[in-house]
Amino acid sequence: MSEENVEIVRRIHERWGHEESVRDLVADDLEYVNPTYAVESGTRIGRDAFGSVRDMYPDFVFHVD
Repeated sequence: MSEENVEIVRRIHERWGHEESVRDLVADDLEYVNPTYAVESGTRIGRDAFGSVRDMYPDFVFHVD
């Protein structure tokens, strides 16, 4: 992964930690794929892909090391 991509991921996680929008950091054609055994299985396309997954787990908390 390029250093630029690593920085984008860091910024996304930082904003999520502050409950801020990441819309301007996510590509219009983002493809988010989960396997068939996942609770939220399937493929989602577009900027709203992460939002639908986060809505499914509203209490989920993560910390970036």
